Amino acid sequence: MLVELIVNSLIIAMNRGFDFTLMIDDIAFANNGMMKNALCQKSSRRNVIVSKDLYALTGAKEDIFAAIIGEAEKTVLFSHSSSISCEKWSKYIGEYEKIDVSYNRNSGWSQSGKWGFNANQGQRETLKREAKVRPEQINRLLPNEAFVYDHATGRLIQTAIT
Repeated sequence: MLVELIVNSLIIAMNRGFDFTLMIDDIAFANNGMMKNALCQKSSRRNVIVSKDLYALTGAKEDIFAAIIGEAEKTVLFSHSSSISCEKWSKYIGEYEKIDVSYNRNSGWSQSGKWGFNANQGQRETLKREAKVRPEQINRLLPNEAFVYDHATGRLIQTAIT
């Protein structure tokens, strides 16, 4: 079903005359016949990059990796077996400002000259940067799950493909 979804999207793009680059990184169906047939159709321009590990293919060079994936409009991430590549994809998707809020409340009886009840409460906010997608989340995706990242809008969704 997943292969059909990708192939149908490619066929639509080619029929509409869109230029595209398809990067397949650590996906077992890269040698799938349906995929090959779709990519053999006529199109004005297409580039296909297939790799067991795209980051390793670049010689672990950040600038080359960034140049290859930097022009992508959308990225679909499936479970990935390389922990180093999971870290690179996580870094590529980016970070956001997370606000941690902690509440405290103190109360009790005290004796300072006379007995009395004191109650204090408060809240503390801490800003920190956190990955939009942690590497372990990419690694633990189920076979029918994916993260879809839209580079133009910055939207990120996790979805199940059924």
